[in-house]
Amino acid sequence: MKKNTKIDLKEATLRAKAIQLVLMDCDGVLTDGQIVLLPDGEEIKNF
Repeated sequence: MKKNTKIDLKEATLRAKAIQLVLMDCDGVLTDGQIVLLPDGEEIKNF
């Protein structure tokens, strides 16, 4: 694996402009987003 790779700024800019959507949850890792509803109505959110 190369440690130093030259990145063409114009190419990087074009690639970045092509990104249409970035999905993340609150901790930055896509988790299952499970919400447990307890009998008393309280919610427990799993991360």
